[in-house]
Amino acid sequence: FISTLKKVSDFCKVRQEFCHHATIRKEVAVLISEKGYFHNRDRLFGRGGIHYDSAIGCTIACLENQYSTEILLGYNALEQDISGYKAIVIPELKEIEPDLKQKLLCYANLGGVLIIVGAYATKIFATEFGYACENLKTEEVIAQLIIDDKKLTVECPFTLFTGDCFHQAKLASTSGEGLGIKQSVFGGAGGSWPLPRIQFNDCVAGSIVRSYGNGKIAMIPFDLGEQYLNF
Repeated sequence: FISTLKKVSDFCKVRQEFCHHATIRKEVAVLISEKGYFHNRDRLFGRGGIHYDSAIGCTIACLENQYSTEILLGYNALEQDISGYKAIVIPELKEIEPDLKQKLLCYANLGGVLIIVGAYATKIFATEFGYACENLKTEEVIAQLIIDDKKLTVECPFTLFTGDCFHQAKLASTSGEGLGIKQSVFGGAGGSWPLPRIQFNDCVAGSIVRSYGNGKIAMIPFDLGEQYLNF
């Protein structure tokens, strides 16, 4: 342990003139909502959950795309000025504090960019985005493939903005090897490799961007964050 600390110390000292007393450049914030984190949790302690995992995945994705990124806790967002962020990412959640939601919408209205990730998260902001929430259905099963007379169920929560809620899909290309009974569209756990590529007969929106006041709201209706973290 001491030898590890020595390595970390040496690493930091070489970069001290650049990093000591440095402040974070505000570019992207990834939000964690207390209400979203504790939604339907039955454990007293411990981490994890879709909101938590999605937040980690979104943070890694932003960092790997060279954006200065920090975690923004919900109560901090309510207490401080968030207008300095170029974009705020809201990772997959099923519930959010009403006052926090209003502050985020105010941020977008004044010129900020909200990026809402996840099937259930997009439904929370559907009304502000111009969709009637009751017309949006989130499906666990979004496609069914027929391979060698066997049905392959493709699963991933996905909010469908257009067309019917169940889409027939066909196999675009695959080697045909290693196909399990269940696969995720974006590479879900438990699937075997190689994953099949699929295409829908009807159009399904992968992302939607619209103006909101002086800013923008972007919606990605599947859980990009968790998939990026795991795969």
